[in-house]
Amino acid sequence: MIVGRGYAFLERIEENADFSLIRACREGDGAPVLLKVLRAERATRAEVARFKYQYERIAQLASPRLIALRGVEELAGALMVVLEDFPGRDLARILAARPSRRLPVSEALELTAALAEGLAAVHAAGLIHRDLRPHNVLVGACGAVKITSFGVDAEITRTNGSTRRR
Repeated sequence: MIVGRGYAFLERIEENADFSLIRACREGDGAPVLLKVLRAERATRAEVARFKYQYERIAQLASPRLIALRGVEELAGALMVVLEDFPGRDLARILAARPSRRLPVSEALELTAALAEGLAAVHAAGLIHRDLRPHNVLVGACGAVKITSFGVDAEITRTNGSTRRR
């Protein structure tokens, strides 16, 4: 099943009223990517242009602590954000799986340092994350940490019919 030009569908990870998150493979080089398909049927051209501009600014950020943005494409009635596929679990799920819902102090300090490093890169570029919460922090093998979901997509989907916060 083809998701968009140049991508082969692997699996649907999440779907809600605002977006679908799809694991895919980029045709040509076989790179694994995540496709976040935002429902923006009623978005105006100005809103789409602003959305693309904001993501272009985010795409210029280079930090090992941030999920890399590979591009934004328009589809019929939707926008597709192409993201690095980072194999990790979100911090919210990690905390929920622990009986105490807490991290040991040493892990919490390492995580905090990694988050500060990622946010420093964001702020150095004159940007603000706007949606930092455990759901948007990914923790991978060996404690690798990456920040995702800058909240830009929430703006376009909320403006155009959905008011549900993710």
